[in-house]
Amino acid sequence: MKNVPFTYPLDISPKDSSDLAKNTSPEPQIPLKIGKDKMFSILLLGIDRRHKAETAFRTDIMVLLSVNQSQKKVVLTSVPRDLWINGGRINATFVNGGWEDMQKAFLGITGISPNAYIQCDFEDLVWLIDSLGGIEVDLETAFTDSAYPNDVTKTYITVNFDKGIQTIDGKSALVLSRSRHGNNGEGSDFKRMQRQHKILKALPNAILTPKSVFNPFILTKFYEVITQRMSTNLTLKESELLWAYYPEKDTYTVESFFVNSDYLYNPPMSDYGGAWVLVAKNNDYSPIHNQLKERLGLIKPESKDNKNTTLNSAKPQ
Repeated sequence: MKNVPFTYPLDISPKDSSDLAKNTSPEPQIPLKIGKDKMFSILLLGIDRRHKAETAFRTDIMVLLSVNQSQKKVVLTSVPRDLWINGGRINATFVNGGWEDMQKAFLGITGISPNAYIQCDFEDLVWLIDSLGGIEVDLETAFTDSAYPNDVTKTYITVNFDKGIQTIDGKSALVLSRSRHGNNGEGSDFKRMQRQHKILKALPNAILTPKSVFNPFILTKFYEVITQRMSTNLTLKESELLWAYYPEKDTYTVESFFVNSDYLYNPPMSDYGGAWVLVAKNNDYSPIHNQLKERLGLIKPESKDNKNTTLNSAKPQ
C-alpha cells in the first residue's frame, strides 16, 4: 500500500492555551512540525464505564500516541489519572470540559496538542481483544492481586498472572490493565501503565492473525463497527490515512514514556482539600516536554558529559 502523508482537513488545535501559561515552561506551540512532514498525535482514553448505560465516568487511562513520520518514531506517553491541573484531576477533564479542554491540558502537560481521540470502556476492550482472537504479551513478573474489584458483587477477588510470553483474551486484558494491588512490585498505577502499554503494542500484530474477525481487513467495515461501539472524532478519511502506515509498522520504533515520580510529586493532602494528587515538580512541565521531544527525535538528547558536569557541579566541595 502506498504511503500517504497524514494531514487533517480541519484545524482542531486548541483556540487558546493562555490559561496554561503559568503551568508551562517553555510555552508550547501548535502544531509541532518536523521540516515538511507533520507529526500527529492521538489521545487514547480508557474510561471507567462498566456498562453503556452509565453516564458518569472518568478517563482513568490516558495514553498519548505520538508519531514522528520523518524519523519513524512512535512514543506512547502515559499520564497518571491523579495529576492535578487547572483546579482538578486530569481524569475528570474530558467529562467536565470536553475535548477542547482535554487538548489544552495535554498541551500544557506534554507540550503536544493531540489531533484526535479514541475512547474505550471496559466492554469495548474485552470485545476488541476477543475479536482479534486474543493478544500475546510478555510479562517480566508474575504477580497476584488479592484486591481486584468484582464489579458485579461489589466485592474483591484474587487474580493471578504468570511470568513470560502468553496469549490472553479480552477479560484477562481488562484485568491486566486495571490491576493495581498486585504483589512483586506490581501494586501501583505506574506499574499498570506499563502493562497497558504492552497491550497497546500487541494490538497491531493481532489485527491480521488467522483468528481475527477483521482478517481480511476492510477499513470501511472496521470503522463502522468500531464507531458503533467506541467514541472518536477521527473521520473515515483520517482512518484511511492512518491505515496506510500499517504495512510499514515494523520499520517504526515504538517507545514507552511514563510521566512518573521523575517529574511529579505528591504534595500535602491538606493543600488540596484532603485529596491525594500528583503535581509537577516546581510547577514546571518543561522536563516532560523535553523528554518527549527527545524521544520523538525533535531535539537532540543531552549528552552524558553535560549531565555528569551538571551533577558534579552540584556536589559540595
